[in-house]
Amino acid sequence: HHLFEKYEYTLDRDYLASVYPIMCEAARFYLDILTDLDGYRAICPATSPENFFIFEGERVAVAKSTEMSMAIVRELFENCLAAAKVLDDHAAILDEIAQELPRLLPTRLLSDGRIEEWYFGEGVEYPENEPDHRHTSQLYALYPSHAINASTPALEEGARRTLKARGEEGTGWALSWRACFYARLRDGDHALSLLDRMLLPMAPETELRYGWGGGAYPNLFSAHPPFQIDGNFGYVGAICEMLVQSDAKEIRTLPALPSAWKNGEIRGLRVKGNKFVDIFWQDGQLLEMKEYQA
Repeated sequence: HHLFEKYEYTLDRDYLASVYPIMCEAARFYLDILTDLDGYRAICPATSPENFFIFEGERVAVAKSTEMSMAIVRELFENCLAAAKVLDDHAAILDEIAQELPRLLPTRLLSDGRIEEWYFGEGVEYPENEPDHRHTSQLYALYPSHAINASTPALEEGARRTLKARGEEGTGWALSWRACFYARLRDGDHALSLLDRMLLPMAPETELRYGWGGGAYPNLFSAHPPFQIDGNFGYVGAICEMLVQSDAKEIRTLPALPSAWKNGEIRGLRVKGNKFVDIFWQDGQLLEMKEYQA
């Protein structure tokens, strides 16, 4: 993900050529371990980071497959094909990737409309051990990936239901990741409420439980024992997502502007396509966007 995303921001073809073999070797690994599963190709078995479901009264982590595993594979395959097009490469592995991509287990919805985290088989569901778990790994396709977006309304609604079911509590990066989710869903007020939670004062000596509402220590480190710098980085990432989102085709300004940020400006935000933007807004409306090459 990060290797190709750096190219998307810089458009540095020489850099892409240097990391492309790594991407292809990662894809080769996945091609080797994909398994036939209920008419699809999937990573089997698989887990969803740190989360458990209940099977026959016991906590279990390993399922037939999981959404996060499959979202990563789908994204990698798509990025390999996109990189090959830029580099005009025609390696044999690309034919395998193109053949397998449409056969991969897709993002699926549970009977209540949420995104399915674990795959057990067609129509099979088991209860979560911790419905409000701080991890929301089944939404990888929403963020940092882009597969769930405005052009997939059913999956967007599934993501909203998933986030609602997860609740508002959390610590560290889990809160900032949820803020990024809401930014991608164009819900700036909800994203800001999570960022506000991240700044709740926490004393360093406080015994902080993972499930308790975390905040920030006096030095502004994200509170999660001992601290989580990725919570801080994610906080900044969420703000950027709230103000501008971009892909190879377009730049979307103020996609998730909170009502509390009525007037403002930001300069020098990097967007995809080797560009920077300055954005100015008033009364919640875009006044001007200046776009310039990096």
